[in-house]
Amino acid sequence: MATDTDTKCRTWRYWARIGAVTVAASIVVMLGFSGVTWRTPWRQVGEALGIALLFSSIIAPMLAVVMPRVARAVACRFRFPFDWLVLVAIKPVLERFRSAFVGKSSPVHFFWGSFDLAVTRFSGRPAPARPGADAMTREAYSHEVISHGFWPGSGPIQEAAFYAYAAPEPAGLKTAAVEPRAAAYNMELSEFILPYDAVRTAKSPENDLTAFLESTYTAAADRAQWNRAELERKGMAV
Repeated sequence: MATDTDTKCRTWRYWARIGAVTVAASIVVMLGFSGVTWRTPWRQVGEALGIALLFSSIIAPMLAVVMPRVARAVACRFRFPFDWLVLVAIKPVLERFRSAFVGKSSPVHFFWGSFDLAVTRFSGRPAPARPGADAMTREAYSHEVISHGFWPGSGPIQEAAFYAYAAPEPAGLKTAAVEPRAAAYNMELSEFILPYDAVRTAKSPENDLTAFLESTYTAAADRAQWNRAELERKGMAV
């Protein structure tokens, strides 16, 4: 189910409105500099800005009408400030989740390439080698990990979502029961997926996200036989 923002960015009318606004803005800019003499550099700057705005106002609706799939990708993949506000809201929840783990863990960090906000826990035990993996992947998964995060979606998941996975994946994880009810195991990604929209519309988004983090970690750590007594802070949720 798409969010309100997703629905807006999927319509060509939304882009047409953007075009109308930028046309109006370009007219205002041009009129604002109309009283300046031709020899003043500011007149040139104003005209350049007006032309740029006018050009963008023409391109936006044309892109939406002629190439709707491209327009949808641009609008929904980089819908600032939406993505950034989501990351800001999620970060404290991931940090509290990280604080309950005394073993080695990554900071809550941002992957600029895929726009993931993630945190990873390590068991401290080496993982089996991955046949055919490149050097970066071999190093990243040289030890057992359980990783959680958020990303805007791509490939088989065309919506923002939270994810959780274990590497290597222990037997029985695919069928593990996790929380909340909207979370499910995705066979194509080999990860648990919780749609962002399910969390956004929940009675308590923070509680639902925390339940997802803790239940998926517990399911993976127990099946992989991690030494949880030594890796977790006593008296705190995992």
